[in-house]
Amino acid sequence: MPQARKRPRALIVALLLLAVSAGAGAIGLIELPIFQVTLDRGEAFQVTYPGLPNTGFTILGVDPSPATVTGLSRYDPTAGLQPGEAVQEGFVLLDGTLSLAVSAVRADGTRAGIRTIYQLDVRDASLRHDAIRRALVRQGVVRDQARALTRARAMRLEDARVMRLVDARDPGGASRWIRAVRAIRDPGNIRFMPRDTPDGVLGHYGTAVPDTGGQYVWAVLDRNSRYAVGLTVDRDNDGVPNASDNCIGSVNPNQSNADGDAAGDVCDLDDDNDGVADGSDNCPLVANAAQSDLDEDGLGDACDADDDNDAVADGADQCLATAPGDLVDANGCSIADRCPCQGDWRNHGAYVRCVAHTSGLFASAGLIATTEKDAIVSAGAQSVCGK
Repeated sequence: MPQARKRPRALIVALLLLAVSAGAGAIGLIELPIFQVTLDRGEAFQVTYPGLPNTGFTILGVDPSPATVTGLSRYDPTAGLQPGEAVQEGFVLLDGTLSLAVSAVRADGTRAGIRTIYQLDVRDASLRHDAIRRALVRQGVVRDQARALTRARAMRLEDARVMRLVDARDPGGASRWIRAVRAIRDPGNIRFMPRDTPDGVLGHYGTAVPDTGGQYVWAVLDRNSRYAVGLTVDRDNDGVPNASDNCIGSVNPNQSNADGDAAGDVCDLDDDNDGVADGSDNCPLVANAAQSDLDEDGLGDACDADDDNDAVADGADQCLATAPGDLVDANGCSIADRCPCQGDWRNHGAYVRCVAHTSGLFASAGLIATTEKDAIVSAGAQSVCGK
């Protein structure tokens, strides 16, 4: 509906649109003849397409001087993809294409500023699983019918995005649909009511429920182009549909999730849920709250295959806490492990006999020389161990 109360020409143009489209039955291509309207700052010229109450556009005067706005618009609910056009990976187009080409000039012929607001209807029919399945197959996003239906059932309206057609840079190249808009000041705020005007917005998108009860996607943009509504099938293009992806927006094809919470390892700040953030966790995938690291190699004991770094894997190591640098036998034990000074010895002699026996085994295995064995036994005899 027009809202330029002091500009009769705006009212005439909007009525002409109604006359062109009224009585058309099923909604098809709707074209608005070339229009021209003069807007002061704060005045708006609004068009709502018949039968699509939430599809249309508003042109808002923001220039200090009166601006003469000339434009041409069309809405094609069956446009789909034209030859040479392609959908960005991870998206499927749901609805028709709204195009608006406008120019605004001041009285002296210089360019004037305006703001264009687009509203795009997402009707229930376009969100039906079978309709989405057909679109997936038609646009080549998914080739298998059964797989397409599975993906269609996984998509929700909250995955909707406004898409913009970008012409190919090279002659003969293919055009492509891309995400049209983004929030600058608050990327997390993607839901807001349609009558709110975001301050300082270059591009914004969101879903809303108007007075009619229908859900739709709308956008505020600073340039004119062709637009359509799309659903993200697989936002990060990792082969896992959004509805079942544990890291939407981060590639995580194997869906690894060490701690079994809602967030996959790729996007989880604490993969093992041990209270230590991954960036400073010496075992990011294995719970190790104490951050114990016996051999101080940077790999925590909970995930270190050789805790004492004696070259004998923990699974076969009979002495998991050998002191760093100690010589060990095939079972991962040092002489000190076999004969601990603080052991439960009957007397000092019992401790010395253990040292002599164990060092003899090390010598027989070629781990130490005979002279080294003798020195070890002598040191043991002079110690206070076992006394």
